Amino acid sequence: MDPQQQIIDALVKAAVTVTADATTATLKAAYSKVKEMITKRFGSAGRKLERLEAEPENEDLKAVLAENVRDSDMDQDPEILTALAELIAELKKQPGGFSEGAPTNIKLNVSGSNHMFTATGDINIGGDFHGGNSNSSD
Repeated sequence: MDPQQQIIDALVKAAVTVTADATTATLKAAYSKVKEMITKRFGSAGRKLERLEAEPENEDLKAVLAENVRDSDMDQDPEILTALAELIAELKKQPGGFSEGAPTNIKLNVSGSNHMFTATGDINIGGDFHGGNSNSSD
């Protein structure tokens, strides 16, 4: 898995999970450590985590956080990676766990026409797709 995507997935999962009453003290401590390191080194991403804790369903915040991670060199920082490994280990112990590579819903702006489109970020497409003119009558 892409190291940056792993960071994004772990941060989003932790920010959403850490506010739950059933969250363990060790998970909260691991998350606080990571958040503090990220805030100190990459201020904007740390502030997005705090906002995401308050608004866990905010897809726009998740997208901005993902962009902040991708624009940083977070995945090259050994201290952050070590702290993230501890955080992921704690997340895996939680109900619902943490699956590396699990989908993270990130809203992307997509534009295009005639079966062509452009977008930024990782794009995973699945499900049933049916072509055809939506204005036709069958």
